[in-house]
Amino acid sequence: RFDWTEADGRAVHELLGDRLSRPFVVLHPFAKDETRRYPSDHWATLIAELDERLGQPTWVVVGGPEDGSFPAGRNVVQAQGKLSIGQTGYLLDRAAAMIGNISGPVHWAAALGTPTVTLMSGHSLPAEWAPLGASLVLRASVPCAPCHRKTCPVYGLACLTELRPYRVVGPIEEFVRPHLASMREVAGELAR
Repeated sequence: RFDWTEADGRAVHELLGDRLSRPFVVLHPFAKDETRRYPSDHWATLIAELDERLGQPTWVVVGGPEDGSFPAGRNVVQAQGKLSIGQTGYLLDRAAAMIGNISGPVHWAAALGTPTVTLMSGHSLPAEWAPLGASLVLRASVPCAPCHRKTCPVYGLACLTELRPYRVVGPIEEFVRPHLASMREVAGELAR
């Protein structure tokens, strides 16, 4: 069971303002180990392409204070290091979807019933670590998987670099689009 308080909700509303009244997608592009971290240049290209295809939703980036910045974009909110655990739960519970590396936040989002896209490396097998529930796992087939390593000494992170944006944008759009549409319908009904 996940709990957050009214104060958590107020803090998220203060950070995002009227953006919470529109559909938004949470992003978690961070991971400690390089073998779990989708390349940052891929993220920038992927979100720019998805932004156009999905009608420019708000993209909310979550992470800890130690995580770096995410490439800026017209609809990107940098929330890393600004939300408590309770506030992050509140945000994930209200998101149209979540896109991230294999990490705690994608599992948390899936447990809350938020549709989740995981850009999964060859570190683990989906049967070992894929989020449960409404989940899309995208991974490249590489001969070294699963490696269970923190670094990639031989193949240059082929398991992640081969998940090029042009290869994953279509499946992500197809998975996320219906969830954004249903959130837009709800927002429209609430506005009436």
